[in-house]
Amino acid sequence: MKNRYAYITVFVTMALWGSYGVFQRWVGLIGSEQHIILLRNLMGLSVILTVALLSRRMGQLAVRKHWPLMIGSGVAASLSMLFSAKAISLLPLSHAIFLAYMSTVIAAFLAPLILKEKLEPVTYVALVIAVGGLALISFSQKGASGKEFNFNGVVYGVLAACCYAALIITLKAMRERLPTIAASFYPGVVSVLIMLPLTGFGLPKLDGRGWASMMVIGFLFSGVFVLIYVWAAKYVKAQHLGIVSYTDPLSATLCAYLFLGESPSWQGLVGGALIVTAGLLVIMKAGAGPAGDEPAPP
Repeated sequence: MKNRYAYITVFVTMALWGSYGVFQRWVGLIGSEQHIILLRNLMGLSVILTVALLSRRMGQLAVRKHWPLMIGSGVAASLSMLFSAKAISLLPLSHAIFLAYMSTVIAAFLAPLILKEKLEPVTYVALVIAVGGLALISFSQKGASGKEFNFNGVVYGVLAACCYAALIITLKAMRERLPTIAASFYPGVVSVLIMLPLTGFGLPKLDGRGWASMMVIGFLFSGVFVLIYVWAAKYVKAQHLGIVSYTDPLSATLCAYLFLGESPSWQGLVGGALIVTAGLLVIMKAGAGPAGDEPAPP
């Protein structure tokens, strides 16, 4: 059972994260996604600071070392969020998520080279199953919105995948050295500093639904969910982290059907079953060998 709680936490959190694309569509701002990234990070940072204050862990922010890792993680997170947001604006939601989650293939095979993790046989098996499931989900449908699989969207999706792979690696390395609060807070600060000049230091014009959706993205996704994910990352191997997160695109496909009119086909249903199978394989394997210390509250 050791570390399995952390694996299940990522599994469930990323399933909830699958609704992100719907909220982004409701925010709008197509072509101005940098405003979404800036606002979500500002709101998320306020949640992290509140948690640190209430839990009396403000001292965790007194960090004097590992700044290159925190800056690198912030840059990777910023670019990943920006490119993914643009892909979501240009492509059917499931297509955009599939491209972004090719990052797991990259991260799984980079982890042994950079983090010196031993590449386990279950990683190969789970990756093949999960990528096959994602392919079935993604390329079996085109949403009722009429969004096409276009070249610019594909490029943004691939760039998001590369940046997300870098984020997984840097986050895992950072969590071996830093507490949850610091590892969540400072990359967010870096992201804000990157996005400020891209937005022209101004706020976007949103309607009521846009602001409500933005607050869900900021306070819940970039605040609560980021804290949970960063905490769990310490106890989940990097080569497993992306695979267990495949519940995100599975959930995204369901949300796209319910709220955006992008109906799943039989391929989508079979693909979803494959993704769940891959995630369960990794979770079951988690009990065989620790990825870190015994999980404790963040």
